[in-house]
Amino acid sequence: MKRYVSIFIVLIVLVIGVFFVHQSSTSHLSMDIVNSIIKSKGINNVTWEDFEKYTYQDIGSGNYIYQYELPNGFYLYLSGSALDTPPTYIYIVDRNGNRIDLKK
Repeated sequence: MKRYVSIFIVLIVLVIGVFFVHQSSTSHLSMDIVNSIIKSKGINNVTWEDFEKYTYQDIGSGNYIYQYELPNGFYLYLSGSALDTPPTYIYIVDRNGNRIDLKK
């Protein structure tokens, strides 16, 4: 029984360690970063991979819609039907729910 408890504790410690390593390796996205990516690549050349190191939520159903939290209650959205082609839509929603289309 002690052996199983020890194994269980080791597994819990490993899971917690992996969680913290993942959290520390993800960067927070800012408007400056978004603008820099768009300026350097051009809006039509922005890919899903450009944002893969940033934390997002996949909120799509049928299409891919990735939601990235930005400062001050803003969100960046990338939307499209496939991850191997550039997003079809890229837009920002401000804290009041206003949509600002960057690519449509």
